[in-house]
Amino acid sequence: DELNVSISTLEEESYKKKKDTILKLNSNLMELLKKDIPREKEFQNPKHVNISFSDNQISINNKSKFSESSMVILRHLFHLALLKTADEIPHMRFPRFVILDGIDDGGNEPERNIRLQELIIETINSLENSSQIIVGTSIKHLHKDLKPFIYNDIFNAEHKSLKI
Repeated sequence: DELNVSISTLEEESYKKKKDTILKLNSNLMELLKKDIPREKEFQNPKHVNISFSDNQISINNKSKFSESSMVILRHLFHLALLKTADEIPHMRFPRFVILDGIDDGGNEPERNIRLQELIIETINSLENSSQIIVGTSIKHLHKDLKPFIYNDIFNAEHKSLKI
């Protein structure tokens, strides 16, 4: 009986932690989406976010299909929200490390891309714990506050990767 009570208690605690983590992740994602420039109605006023890890899908206000540029923004904002959530919830088992590759994908206009870069900077500045973000891009219109963090190298057929 004691073991059954102990197991039930641990299962309830685990369920509560999982639920609280998902709610925090949803909240962080909604806050970031609201800060995107107004291109998607659902991003401007997200009331309901559903993240399905098993289906590899995110729906906002019950919509999961967006323009290619908005899908790129959503992907990067999700990863930033995940990093922020891991920073805020000590028991979350997620490394405080994110690679945002291709922030210039999807044909995003420069204004929207600059806003994404500002949200990256804002997220970095809000973190309390040590974290690392690697941003891969080929764009030249980098936000001035990101430039001190840039390792600028040109890659070609002879020079394909970082010098480590």
